[in-house]
Amino acid sequence: MEVLFGDLAKQHLAMKLEEAEANTQSSKWVEKVTAHVALIREIVGDKKPVSAIDFDESLRVRSIIAQLPSNRSKFYPKLSIEKAIQQGKKDGRATMAFITQTDYLRTFKDILDLGYLKRLLPNNPAATLQPLKKDQVALDKKRLPFSEEQVRSVLTSPFYHQCSPGASKPYSKPDRDWRFWLPLICALMGMRPLEVCQLLVGDIQKTPKGTDFIDVAETKDDDDENVKTLKTSASRRKIPIHPELLKIGFLNFVEGRRSMVGENGRLFAHLKPDAHGNSASYPMKRFRDHFLPAAITLQPRQSFYSFRHSFRDALRRCEAPASALKALGGWTEAKAVSDHYGTTHDPDHQAQWIGKVAYEGLDLTFLYGTY
Repeated sequence: MEVLFGDLAKQHLAMKLEEAEANTQSSKWVEKVTAHVALIREIVGDKKPVSAIDFDESLRVRSIIAQLPSNRSKFYPKLSIEKAIQQGKKDGRATMAFITQTDYLRTFKDILDLGYLKRLLPNNPAATLQPLKKDQVALDKKRLPFSEEQVRSVLTSPFYHQCSPGASKPYSKPDRDWRFWLPLICALMGMRPLEVCQLLVGDIQKTPKGTDFIDVAETKDDDDENVKTLKTSASRRKIPIHPELLKIGFLNFVEGRRSMVGENGRLFAHLKPDAHGNSASYPMKRFRDHFLPAAITLQPRQSFYSFRHSFRDALRRCEAPASALKALGGWTEAKAVSDHYGTTHDPDHQAQWIGKVAYEGLDLTFLYGTY
């Protein structure tokens, strides 16, 4: 009996959803995978026999993916693929980004891989295909860091002066805590915004030698109401708290939260996870739309995440070794046997490098003792 592409795609999706449930993948990830399979089914056609899919058909699929306008479902929700492509060209709308095209092609390849495993195909005709248009932006230029001047402007903006001790008109709105600490922690400790926003009070710890650090970790218990996730396995790390944050009063802030919510309470109580479980989505929107533009002029490919790239540049300026970049930022610069031994991930050892992270002209003494 001839197997149709629609049935093969359904089986592929069912397998992916089963894996997602077993590994507690986010609802956002599930929606993304489901949408990818749906588009590939629309392009190929559910009634097409799997055995009829050859290299020429694979080229057709790649060509259509390359021509589809970005955000088709938003701008042309009622138009067929062919009409959406035509209308997108008339409107001058950009096509999907290189990485998005790559994701859709990968889904197509994965479905055909299943067909090969089920012996419905002699090989995968799409195995070697890459998007038609190559990425014009190098991987290390996807997001640009803030300049030292930009970092200085943000962290000494009128908002921070309103938060300083003795301010004539103190800033007292409910968003003060996360708005205050988020840029400081990301700039001085290189954490991702979500890693900061999902912190629990108990994640701020001290080594036996007395080094204060933040334990960046995912939750172990699937039933924990305060779910925490990590981007990659390398993201699991223990970061010494920057000396400037200690002088500003970060530990006092933590102790205040501990007395209110205990070890398992959220450090930033006003941040609630969105529908996808992301507690950083709201603050990122606020920083993008209001807070950052009020302090600096954002350049192309700059966003709040640029703080993290500025932190990496600061580590490089002080000639921190690759092991420090991996231990503090979760970046893997190079693979070496020594990565798995010794004290490279020990907060006591890495405190020397955190202490050297600085930005020219940045003086935060006006914030000392804020909390």
